[in-house]
Amino acid sequence: METTVQSTEKEIEDLLAEWMNRQDITWAAEDAPTKQKLRGILERGMAYLRNSAGAPSLSFTGDTKSLLFDYCRYDLNNCREEFAKAFTADLTLLRLTEGFHCGQTKARVALMRARRHLKVWYAKQVFYLLF
Repeated sequence: METTVQSTEKEIEDLLAEWMNRQDITWAAEDAPTKQKLRGILERGMAYLRNSAGAPSLSFTGDTKSLLFDYCRYDLNNCREEFAKAFTADLTLLRLTEGFHCGQTKARVALMRARRHLKVWYAKQVFYLLF
């Protein structure tokens, strides 16, 4: 079951305006269908990140807002499925900090340990393949 918290209209409009500015999308202000499409992308991104983090009340500030805008950029360019691959580390960090309520420092330490173990595992696999 998908649990999300509705954002306020003002929050969505502010995020939409900032994202459109970052993407240099100036023509959508006059074009209602385009603006509606962009708003749908933004709302999908908000729902995706809230569900990925396991935090229905996730607020979009700082790094989280940047991650949201990256998702929107991928969605706008019709490559949403590539987002999770490209931002695996960021999504894991988001999940640790928001979903499991780890502190930022603890989450970063856990992520670094996971990366180190992955590198060791990968090195062993390559070693076994070569020899």
